[in-house]
Amino acid sequence: MAPEPNRPPETIELLAEESKIFKALTREERATLLEKGERLNFVAGEVILEEGEEGDFFYWMRSGQVEVSTVRNDKTLILATLEGSTILGEVPLFAKKPRTATVTATDDVVAIRFHNSDFEALLEHRE
Repeated sequence: MAPEPNRPPETIELLAEESKIFKALTREERATLLEKGERLNFVAGEVILEEGEEGDFFYWMRSGQVEVSTVRNDKTLILATLEGSTILGEVPLFAKKPRTATVTATDDVVAIRFHNSDFEALLEHRE
């Protein structure tokens, strides 16, 4: 898919700027991870991540807006609204537990999905 107008293409430099997760990787490791990423589109109202599900992947949201929520005492609590370029769903990568919140698109979202196993394989390769 070609880059959208007025939005920079995904690059390994941008990947490094977005999160400490990516800064920990070498340039070559970031390039490998980016090649394995899958670009996905979500429409407003679509659930991207569901609280309680196993977290075997995470996203680099490139554009759009999402709402992060949780259910407590049968009530939905909005924890945050995130927009633009940000990382989503990375907690299970390190905590090894189910997702702690639901992420729902509130606008059209473009994101790149990375599988935790691909990230972990890069780290294991170092040992």
